[in-house]
Amino acid sequence: MVTRGVAAEPVPRTRVVLLGASNLTRGISTAVETAHLVCGSPLEILAAVGHGRSFGLSSSVLGRRLPGILDCGIWSALRTSSSPATRALVTDIGNDLLYGVAPATLAAWVDQCLTQLADAGAQIVMTRLPLQNLNSLSSRRYLLFRTLFFPNCRYDLSTIRQLARQLDAKLVELAEQHPVQLVRPRPQWYGIDPIHVKIRHGPAVWRTALACWNPDAPLPPPARGSLRRWFFLRTRPPQLQHVWGWARRRTQPSAALPNGSTVGFF
Repeated sequence: MVTRGVAAEPVPRTRVVLLGASNLTRGISTAVETAHLVCGSPLEILAAVGHGRSFGLSSSVLGRRLPGILDCGIWSALRTSSSPATRALVTDIGNDLLYGVAPATLAAWVDQCLTQLADAGAQIVMTRLPLQNLNSLSSRRYLLFRTLFFPNCRYDLSTIRQLARQLDAKLVELAEQHPVQLVRPRPQWYGIDPIHVKIRHGPAVWRTALACWNPDAPLPPPARGSLRRWFFLRTRPPQLQHVWGWARRRTQPSAALPNGSTVGFF
């Protein structure tokens, strides 16, 4: 059963920070359940997610505009809350390339995120780009993918491959500068487009990534899906969004789970 009210929780909780875009949005229910399997419960979960989410620009999908991850309220929430331990996942890096952002600029945005997470004492996991999928992508499939998801992008496939390689190399450099564990995506996780994880592989994806928070422990079982939990979490409003130009604000956290965990969306 899912609870809509947010009850006071005096017991110190591990804090989990989730930063990402489409894959994390689609898989938020499984990712949250996996975090519980790895870290226990209750948790204080802070999530900056959203389809097409940018790390440094405001982005709009189907009339809903969200601020860039760097500019959203998650960082204020991170500074003002207290927790005995913090775990963080940074994933879905690469959308900004298709928005025309240079690899160096995007890497600088990610660097700022990692710096703030490290300042909060977070144990950080970051996923690399799915280069193998991009390298095997045909021009026809890329054109379809670009038209559907990034219609304003005019980069050809060879240019995107080059930019993605540059960005991935910069992510590796960032992992050497920060306390970051890198996860290399597996080609079989993805579907007909190069960046979206197949739904059936979601539990394996999040288990592989989040288990890095506790590498000495046995690998947790795959998270069990829950349509009820998925619908509840997917319909929770973020702290700030613009819907067809109208600003909508909501105090966070906007979700409380039966095990005492809270989830704030930013």
